[in-house]
Amino acid sequence: MKLAPTLLVLAAFGVLLWVSTKKPANADPGASAPAAQHGTASGHGDHASSADAGHAAPPAATGHDAAAGHDAAAAPTELVKVIPATPLIPAPPRNPDSVVVTVRDPANQGQPQIEVMLLDASGATVAKKRSDANGRAAFDKVAAGRYRVVAYDPDYLYTARGEATVDAKSGAYQEAELRVERGRCGIRGIVMDGGQRPLVDRKVTLNAGGADFAVNTDPKGRFLVNGLVAGTWTVAADGFADQKQTVRLADGTVGEVALTLASTCSVEVELTGSHLHPAHFVGGETAFLRPAGDSSAGAELARAMALFTDGGHEHANVARARFDGLKPGSYQLDVVDSKGASLINQSTKFGRPVPLDLVEGTSRTVPLKTVAAARSSGVEVPTLAILIMCAVIGGMILLTPVLFPPPLVAKRPLGMQR
Repeated sequence: MKLAPTLLVLAAFGVLLWVSTKKPANADPGASAPAAQHGTASGHGDHASSADAGHAAPPAATGHDAAAGHDAAAAPTELVKVIPATPLIPAPPRNPDSVVVTVRDPANQGQPQIEVMLLDASGATVAKKRSDANGRAAFDKVAAGRYRVVAYDPDYLYTARGEATVDAKSGAYQEAELRVERGRCGIRGIVMDGGQRPLVDRKVTLNAGGADFAVNTDPKGRFLVNGLVAGTWTVAADGFADQKQTVRLADGTVGEVALTLASTCSVEVELTGSHLHPAHFVGGETAFLRPAGDSSAGAELARAMALFTDGGHEHANVARARFDGLKPGSYQLDVVDSKGASLINQSTKFGRPVPLDLVEGTSRTVPLKTVAAARSSGVEVPTLAILIMCAVIGGMILLTPVLFPPPLVAKRPLGMQR
């Protein structure tokens, strides 16, 4: 009985040794533990564990099964890519009295953030909007009539290739489509002042059919704009709209512009009478200013003269007119009454018409004396004629005793008188 514990230990050791000898020779040590756990959990005992272990070890397979298992392992796995469905572009709301414009590129794709303008028959802008993500711009509450729609890109990526006409009807819904694409033309130029000095950072605006682009000059007074479409473009500098130039661009060409921005001049005309004969203007006096040597009617500027009074006369005795925005150069000035007769005194130091030389940026006042007039009778009598008449009458009075002496009468002695 003393050997019983020893025998029990030896028996347990023998059982463990026998169990270890029954383990498959090719079993994967790493796979045995999961397989055993799977078998125990499934309740299939040692048989299920052995089957799972064999399935988890492909090298143990032989023959046809081994070849089939190798081909299955080598075959690439095919992945299926899920392509989301393309969302449909929602239809625009069909509101009454509305116009919806769709802007597309040459590939028929809607262009967002394009400036779309609705113009009336006179060319005035009725409304302006940018296209949405689908290239649409909707105008609501549009009155009945014919309109033009023009599109351009304010970021210079696209310019309008044309325009569309829309006939809006009361209570109806209208659609229009515009195509935009980048133009192949350009305009380059230089901006200078009256002294032929370059103007730096001067804003230059280009316009064609409602599309406006603005660019600033560089340190040498130059500018360049590309991506313009063929057509007629108007180029003007900021603050000098009257000195604009027109450029006609053929497809693929680059036009050149030279702008000379001379500061404008002004002239104020003041017409008065003489000290001896103040003029009494009654209205209708007009000042005319025209370029020297240019007698055409289109080059002539006319200003109706305003009348002023010093309070001592029934009618005004001073007439004034002002000309602003004049280009530097030589001019001729004249002032006429309501009948077209010149009112400038011929004896003035300026002569008639008055020659004027205007320098850039100057403001000049021109005081003029008019012919002395007796407007109350409606007959003009020049001052010189009055002086001559006075001199002739005075001379005749003084010379009368010499030219016409009185007759001599002989006196008799007092004694001989009866």
